[in-house]
Amino acid sequence: MSSTKWSTLSFFRALSLVAILFTADILVGAKSPFSTKNKKRNLDAFLQLTSDKTLYRPDSSNAWQSGPCSSHCDKTLEETGGIGPQCYCDMCQYNQDLDNNERYAMEMFDSQGRFPSGLLKLNFKWIGSYVQCRSVSETGKESYIIKGQYCLTGLFPKAENDTDDDASLSLIDIGMCTPDSCSEEDVEMLLKEDLLPLPGLVSLLDLDQFHLTNVFCSYDGKLSTGAIVMLCITGVLLILVISGTCYEYYKMPKNVTQSETDSEVSAIHVNFELKRRIETDLHTSSNIADKAEDDNGTSLWEELLTSFSVISNGARILDTSDVDPSLTSLHGLRVLAIIYMILGQSLLLSAEFFSNPLDLTYILEFTIAQIAVYFTYCEDTFLVISGFLVTYFLFLKLESDGKVNWIQYYIHCIWRLTPTYYIALFAYMYLAEIFMEGSLTFYHHQNMEVCYENWWANALYINNLYPFPGNLFEQCGYWFWYMACVMQFYIITPIIIAILAKWPVIGLSVIGVLIAVCVGCTVSLSAYYDIPVSVAQVFQGYMDFDNLDEIFEQHIHSKPYTRMTPYLVGMVVAYVIVKHGKEFKIRKWLSFIIWCVAMVVTLACIFGLYSTFQGNELSRGVTLLHHALAKLGFSLAVGWLVFACVTDHGGFIHRFLSWKFWIPLSRISFGAYLMHAFVMEIFVFNRDNLIFLSYANVVWIWIASMMAAYFAAFFFVLVTEKPLLRLEQVSWKKWNESRSKTET
Repeated sequence: MSSTKWSTLSFFRALSLVAILFTADILVGAKSPFSTKNKKRNLDAFLQLTSDKTLYRPDSSNAWQSGPCSSHCDKTLEETGGIGPQCYCDMCQYNQDLDNNERYAMEMFDSQGRFPSGLLKLNFKWIGSYVQCRSVSETGKESYIIKGQYCLTGLFPKAENDTDDDASLSLIDIGMCTPDSCSEEDVEMLLKEDLLPLPGLVSLLDLDQFHLTNVFCSYDGKLSTGAIVMLCITGVLLILVISGTCYEYYKMPKNVTQSETDSEVSAIHVNFELKRRIETDLHTSSNIADKAEDDNGTSLWEELLTSFSVISNGARILDTSDVDPSLTSLHGLRVLAIIYMILGQSLLLSAEFFSNPLDLTYILEFTIAQIAVYFTYCEDTFLVISGFLVTYFLFLKLESDGKVNWIQYYIHCIWRLTPTYYIALFAYMYLAEIFMEGSLTFYHHQNMEVCYENWWANALYINNLYPFPGNLFEQCGYWFWYMACVMQFYIITPIIIAILAKWPVIGLSVIGVLIAVCVGCTVSLSAYYDIPVSVAQVFQGYMDFDNLDEIFEQHIHSKPYTRMTPYLVGMVVAYVIVKHGKEFKIRKWLSFIIWCVAMVVTLACIFGLYSTFQGNELSRGVTLLHHALAKLGFSLAVGWLVFACVTDHGGFIHRFLSWKFWIPLSRISFGAYLMHAFVMEIFVFNRDNLIFLSYANVVWIWIASMMAAYFAAFFFVLVTEKPLLRLEQVSWKKWNESRSKTET
């Protein structure tokens, strides 16, 4: 009888046994074969039944002869074909026990990846079960312990004349369970020599026709040096937070707390005399501005220690008062932009781990799905807000004092961004892996290889330029490109502000020229590299699949010379408001028309490419026109929203965005931005199975990611951002006091 027929019969025998045992359990109760007394015996019988070689794996290889396996432990590498002797010895024992249907061996074999359902849905990640594999620990017949070790390898079909050096991608990922004595090199040799027992259908793959792109094994390794350092830094911060909180609660006078002097104001004092403080970036700060602390008689060390207090820092976060109500709408706008970004990022991060990825093409055909596809417009919202706030407060400072100390401005920008950013960056690099344990952990380690190589580019704020042209997935943390862009914009902002303040016409002309340069660079790069504006264009033959990474716009997405347009729009909006006042009057009919135009432009940017998912093709000219105008149009629409809300032309939109509910969330949004991918990767990479793609699952992942990101951000801000802000205030206050005493 053919092996196919035997496989079919074995399969139905297994199903029949399950049905019989399950029915008996229901009808007989405690006397059933599934009672506590008989569960183990029947489970063993079931494992033996499902171990039928014709069902799961081919006949055993002659490589493992009967007899004691300990004889293999003393062989040399030449005798074992380059496989470690202990690994070779354990594999011998594992194979013999597998042939004898030993329980632990069956569990190891059962935890390996195999042909799943959904192959026609492009389910090519056969990851098996990490948890089951790692739970195996068996003392072999010859008194040594065999523990399960989970490994993952990638396969990619070889083209004609390919060599192993040509492998860079993986089409099929297969999970394996091997003895923990085997190294990654040993597992690779076992695969190449066909010595690793694999489920039958998987073993039918001719591995000679595939590249082995990666072999990753989950070792019980020690903490890395970087992880130890980050844990120490975290411990020091927690000790300071606990100490500062206890001291403020028990020692500080009840009528003198830092929260009393930390109310928000809407002006700036860039030379840090701490009468007022610049809000350099609504996306990277927790307040629009803070007033300096009055002299309350406390000593320097007390002020420094209580800077870490949860009491006062928590009060600042939760306080919903705002001195300047015209700017409260920016809180709501920032929070909604963060929520929108998390929606897109949750879909982007999860997309690689769907069990039915082909269904994504069907989902994208629905109109509502365009909202998630084009979530990157939220980044333009951040940039508009950043350019607006910096320009707005700097001009207020120039009008009140007539000058700005630019050296201290740069010091403040560096202090505001760098320490908090570095903590988030290195926590992502070294602490995230502590919270990850699952079949998908390999993909996090794969991402970290880029971090270990290029982290210094992040530290210097050039990760969006290096390695040039700066593919997002060759950067450490693809979402950190924004930090580089913002710092680069802050560096050149004083030059633009100085020109704009002294020669307004020339300054506005400079901004106009810069916008034209950004648009020109975007169009030129798009034309040169044939960069599409819609994912659907790839399947329409607009570009070669070999350049699939161009979809992610590595040449234009994160570059300062293509992304500065929204920042410049924000600067113009702030300049107009400062020069013409917040009481700027616009006729109602004209305001209504502008609102309608802004809404149409916004909807066109997000939904305008929907027709491409219905099969309509865009010409090259239309594609380039979209590259030229989309981000500029969206930035102008957001700029109008900010202008209208600040000048009291926002109506119900302004009232909604000014809802006090947004204010505490806004103050921790910088932390949410830094931490959102951190918590999402922990969720995804801790899984022991793939995610089924459906609207409901996408919504649940989005909601869970959003709540987890803000929950983590709250504690992150309490421990890092808020204390560091307070330290800056105290330091500049004492420096100004000492300078005043010297001058007098």
